[in-house]
Amino acid sequence: MGGVPRRHRLFWQGRRAEADKRADTLQLADAFEQRIGAIVDTVASAATEMQATAQAMSTTAERTTREVNVVAGAAGEASTSVATIASAAEQLSASIGEITRQIAQSAAIPGNAVSEASSTDATVEGLAAAAQRSGTWSI
Repeated sequence: MGGVPRRHRLFWQGRRAEADKRADTLQLADAFEQRIGAIVDTVASAATEMQATAQAMSTTAERTTREVNVVAGAAGEASTSVATIASAAEQLSASIGEITRQIAQSAAIPGNAVSEASSTDATVEGLAAAAQRSGTWSI
């Protein structure tokens, strides 16, 4: 009968080994679950931060788009202003050319007047000389 206590002891040792193995497995599973939980928490936190960053970037992109549109509008207005100034400069240049032509024409008028006055003076002198010769008219 010495075999029964030994079997009994082996039985209980086997049960204890199974229980220890089960406890180790549960402990490993708990540790694994904790590690996975920590990883999931880290990933969730990173995802939340990424979402906040993406929202901030989207807001920045929208603001930049609005500012680009404002700058484009200002550039268009500046371009229109430059075209208006160029047109005004062309008109001013044409006016200066016309004024220059009129000044040149006006400059010729006194010369013509002097020439006409000299001619008239010569005519009057001729008439005066003719009148003195005839003796009827004196100056």
